[in-house]
Parts: sequence; structure tokens; C-alpha cells
Amino acid sequence: MYMTTNKERLRFAAQQLREGRYRELAQLVARKLGMGRDRDKQPASRFHSHKSQAIQGFLDFVHGGEQPSWPLEVFIEVSNLCDLQCAMCHTFSALNPKRFNLISHRHRGFFDVDLIEERMGKVLEHALVVHAFGYGEPTLHPKFERILDILDRYEVMVDFFTNGMHLDAATCEDLVSKRISKITISFSGSDREHYENIYIGGNFDQVLAGIRQLHAEKQKQKTDFPLIVINSLAFRHQVEKLPAFVRMMGEAGANVIHLKPFKTYDMIPELHGHASVFHPEQEGAILEQARGVAAEYGLRLETGDYESHQDDEAVLQSRHMGSRPLSRQTIPIGELKNLAREKRDRDGLGEKAAGKIEVQVPQVDEVNYRQHDGMYCLEPFKTLYFSYEGSAHPCCYKGVTWGDIGKNPAHEIWQSDLMHSLRQHVARQEYPVDLCHGCIRTGLYPRANAARMYSNHYARWYEERFGQPFAPELIQAMKQLPDSQELFQEMLLPLRQE
Repeated sequence: MYMTTNKERLRFAAQQLREGRYRELAQLVARKLGMGRDRDKQPASRFHSHKSQAIQGFLDFVHGGEQPSWPLEVFIEVSNLCDLQCAMCHTFSALNPKRFNLISHRHRGFFDVDLIEERMGKVLEHALVVHAFGYGEPTLHPKFERILDILDRYEVMVDFFTNGMHLDAATCEDLVSKRISKITISFSGSDREHYENIYIGGNFDQVLAGIRQLHAEKQKQKTDFPLIVINSLAFRHQVEKLPAFVRMMGEAGANVIHLKPFKTYDMIPELHGHASVFHPEQEGAILEQARGVAAEYGLRLETGDYESHQDDEAVLQSRHMGSRPLSRQTIPIGELKNLAREKRDRDGLGEKAAGKIEVQVPQVDEVNYRQHDGMYCLEPFKTLYFSYEGSAHPCCYKGVTWGDIGKNPAHEIWQSDLMHSLRQHVARQEYPVDLCHGCIRTGLYPRANAARMYSNHYARWYEERFGQPFAPELIQAMKQLPDSQELFQEMLLPLRQE
């Protein structure tokens, strides 16, 4: 917001006071005067007991107690719009001939900010982390700064995914001053050609400058937060030049690089030939070299999801989201942007955006469950996801809807009979077909115990913010929990078998 006169500044301050946003106003004044957080005068926590209660509830549950009374993790789909047309994106890809049908299938826009304060307060008091993103670019939200201000009151770790196009100096200063816990930037390509032909509409130099700006602001404010995480996809060209990419990111100030498997889709055959498959003697040697570069910068390189010892065809099929045969053609990277432009000019728009669809919540007995012994999913016991239009889900995959935040507060949705029934079924490895069919088919459900991970991360973040440890006994108990499969087999299933 640009305020050019004293009258405008006073009007803005009066509005903030009328709306009860005293803390945001104080933070704004402090930032304008160059006053960061006073590290010698740490603020007092208001919700320590609430967070502890939520963790204790999860621990009690996995040891045979009642279902958790509160989620540990909340998603808010801040925006389902994006300003890029990345080649590999299922929804927004400029190469996808069904792009405009997919974009118009749902109403597009921004999450209603007022719902966060009016409907989510009790849940946010207990939650450890809020992921402020969904299937869109969150920084496009015109009130994104206000959203972060609101979440900051509830002492939650906040993180989000971004394309990185909007990390200017003012934004970076605000993100660091609020101690956002983690910012994950989607970035693949060690040079402009490889980046801009994949992230169509993106600007290589601009995103790289934003990463450097964020790192510089962290150094200025003397903090480790937010962690700068790079989400990179295993295109063949990306893996081949991974050591150079890691060096570039290390010099820019990144903390972590995740090399993720590249998933292909039926409707974007031009990319099928660009998926990299791991071979120990070839790609394995490249990864080892890249790890050496990462060590020079104290940077963590995560490649476990990409590495596989299956044969090439099995790997490619397992990462293909569709039923048609994989294309064997290979379009040069340098031609993708021009190909996308030709498709856009040829196909045109042609469709109208759909109106906002009313959220439909089923009755308990209307949900179809199916036994699946090979999946061990903890999401319904720790996660509550809110889509842009306000529909509630137990994870980021959208099938059947479990509540409507426009009609019921978040804590009532979490504690509803419908969610209770879902968790009863999943504890016995019975999964709702409409929600879980994708993970069952691909086996790509979350295997790590994220409740354990986020509890540990929260303790570190809390100590940075409040200058004291957070519930050491509870955190230690969470650390001792096993990953999802072992937790199901040794704790959940034996206690809940009829």
C-alpha cells in the first residue's frame, strides 16, 4: 500500500484501529521506522498451552486414546490463480490443450480473509503450522500481507509455495520480520533458457534476485527464518546439470533443495521424454557430485524421492498421471516456449469461467470406503485443508468434501460426525474412494510421519520467536514415534481391530 500524504496515513491508521488491528498497526509503524523485533525483549506466548494440548491429543490417540481434538496442520488455499503457465503444471500449462477448460472448471479467485478470523480462530490457537497456499500462487492475493498478519497472532509457523516472481525487497523484509517458517520456491534450470522454457512467463533473473534478497534480509535481521527451500523437478536436463544448479542456489542463499520426481500427464505429451530416471552408475554419480557442492555451502540436498532401483519403464509408468501410453518423442527444451505460444494463438480462449460451485457435504452413510492394506495415511488425524471456496478436506487432494467453512466454524468441522467417521475408517485402513483413489493407484501418499516432523520444527521455530524451549517432554515423545507404516502396524491397527 502506497500512502503519499499525511491525511492518507491517518485515514489508514484510523481504519486499522476501528477494525481492532492494533498489533498489525504497531508492526507497520515499527517496520516504517526501521525497528525490527527486539531480540532482548522476547514477546510472551499466549497459546503455549493450546499447542501442547494439540500435541498431547495426537500422542494419546496413537497410544489408543480418543481421536485428536485438534489438527496440528492447517492448509488455507489463499489463491487458486497463477500468473505463470509452467509447462509441467496440470492446470495452468500453456502446452495443455485443455488448459482453459481446467481453468474455467472452478470459480477462480482469492480466499475470503474474514473467514480466517471469524471461523478458524479456535483451530489456529491449537495448530502448529499453517500452509498458506493451495493450487495457485498465494502472493497474488491482494491481502496476502494481512493474511500473514492475522496468522502471526496465533503463533503458528507459516509456510507457502511460490513461483518466486514477487519476492521484492519490501516483501522479503515483511516475510523475515514475521518469522515465516519456510518459503518453498519452485525452480528448475541452471540457466535462463532451461528455466524460462519450462516456467513459461517466468523471469530467471527476477526469481534468482528474489532468493538473494530474501537471504540478505535474513542476514540483516540475524535470523534463520524463513528457511529458503527450492523445489526442483527431475527433468533430464536438470539432473544432468544438478551440480551447477546446486552451486547457483548455494551462492544465492538457499537452505534446502528437494529434487522431486517429474510426473507426466496424458495431455502434455511434449514433456514425456524429459523425465529423468535414476541409474546408480550415471545419475547416481551426478548426485554424489552435487552433494559435494551442497556440502560446501552447508546446503541440504534431498533426492530420496527421485532415486529408484526399478527398471526405467516401471519408474516412468509409476510417475505418469494418466491412462494413455507415454509419448516417446523428445521436443528440445528451447522449442517449448514457442510451441506454447503457437498453441495459445491457435486454440484461443473460447470458454467462460464457471460460477462459484456450492459446497456439497455428504451424510455419514453416503461415503463409500474401501479396504486397502498397502497404504498408511496419517493425514485425517492431523490435517485440515480449506479450498479457496471454503470446502474442507483432510488433505490437499480434493474429492468428497467434509465441511463448508462458510457455514460452520473450523473446529466444528474437525469434530463433526463425518470427520469422526472418516478417522475411524482410516485407522482400520479403509479409505474413501472418491478422496483417496489417486494415492491408492500411484502409491504416492505421504509416508513420513509429518506430525512428528512439524512438532520438531515448531519447537525450533518457537524458541527463535519466544526465546525459550517449547514443551521438551512432548517434543521428545513425538520424536520417538515411528513413520506412518510402522505406526499403523504396531500401534493403530492392533488397538482398533475388531
